[in-house]
Formats: sequence, structure tokens, C-alpha cells
Amino acid sequence: MMSAADEHEAAITELRELLELDEEQVAQIHRILAERQQFVQRTWEQLRPEVQNAMRQVHSDIGELLHPDQRGRFHE
Repeated sequence: MMSAADEHEAAITELRELLELDEEQVAQIHRILAERQQFVQRTWEQLRPEVQNAMRQVHSDIGELLHPDQRGRFHE
């Protein structure tokens, strides 16, 4: 999984090439992404437990419908 910084750099590289951004635009995009990343991080920290619980429930629900031989492979 890419870090947020790596994702930002990849996005900026793509935008720079596609839109022929100047250095000032690139700097401003860096600032925007950094500011929004803080919000995303705070929001994710609040939602993480709920998302993890939902994913555990999905895993459990799928496990329940599988045949015993399938369950072992599923949990590997």
C-alpha cells in the first residue's frame, strides 16, 4: 500500500504532466493535499473501528455460508 505522501506525489506527477503545471501551481497543490490529508487522517481515525467491525462481520458472514472444507481455505 502506498503512503499518503507517495499517493500525493503520484497524483501531482500525473497532474503536472497532464496539465503542464508551473512550479507555483505544484507548490499550491502540495499545500492543499497536505491540509486535506490532516482532515482525512482525523476522519479515518474516528471511522476506523466501525469500518474494521464491518469488515469482520463481512468475513464472518461469508465464513458462515461456506462448506467446512471451504472455510479452512477461506481463513488462511
